Amino acid sequence: AVVEIKCEGGLYIKELVSGDGGRTKPSLSELLGAEVGGAEEGGVEVKAEVKELDVLEVGIELNGCGGDWGRD
Repeated sequence: AVVEIKCEGGLYIKELVSGDGGRTKPSLSELLGAEVGGAEEGGVEVKAEVKELDVLEVGIELNGCGGDWGRD
């Protein structure tokens, strides 16, 4: 499955997914009903982990520049 997350800089994506041993709540693993390292759900292992991570877009917001930042 592919999950797209829109966030601000500084968010620890791996911890958001895994839960970081219960230190990050909510986590994607928790929302899926998995525990860190996997859990048995009806005889099927449920596990959430980051296999690939891409930055799709970077935005910048500059306050007080009127949208003309960097122009002469």
